Amino acid sequence: MRGFKHDLNSPRMEKNYTNQGSFPTMNRTVRVMTAVLLTMMMMLSGCLGANTDDGNGGGGIIPTAQGSTTTVVNGNYLPIVNAYQIGPLSENVSYNSTGSGTLLGMNVSVYHSAIDPDGTTLAMGWDTNLDGIVDIPVSASQGFTVLYIAISEWNTVPDTNNNSQMVSIAFHATDANGGKDVALLDLQSRIPVGPWWMSQNGFYAMSGKDAQ
Repeated sequence: MRGFKHDLNSPRMEKNYTNQGSFPTMNRTVRVMTAVLLTMMMMLSGCLGANTDDGNGGGGIIPTAQGSTTTVVNGNYLPIVNAYQIGPLSENVSYNSTGSGTLLGMNVSVYHSAIDPDGTTLAMGWDTNLDGIVDIPVSASQGFTVLYIAISEWNTVPDTNNNSQMVSIAFHATDANGGKDVALLDLQSRIPVGPWWMSQNGFYAMSGKDAQ
């Protein structure tokens, strides 16, 4: 063509050459590298299920808002229980026909609460001698119970001269899947000393010193 100078090094020829050849190849490379990096980051963060738990990997502990813990064993949430003593203890005395009494043990009012996070039915009750067996079953998820603790179960507190005694009891809860929780409750009381006798006006307790 007249007046046309074919210069391979002209800016226009370089621009056309670059746009038509190099940029598309570079864009494809960048897209592939970006996709690979995103996939690796997602796998490391567990987004693709690399760190998921199938529920059969044993136990774990999940903190709750109240500061207690919910324990999971083989996919089963274990029950959570609480136990408290309410008020002072009182004597449990047996009287014979003559009015003379024998101290059998102490009565204590206790409170319990229990919940199963899975919502299954709980088998619950008080174990008064720590043999792992429920002695006093309960059915309500919370409530009060008066327990009798035999004298033979109490332990003398060392280095005391006021007949102070201690004993521990437990509240058990077992869910429908076999998960269990236990709350221990420690009791302390001064065990009164008899003899006891009964009159027409009611019951009385006397110590050996009072009877002299």
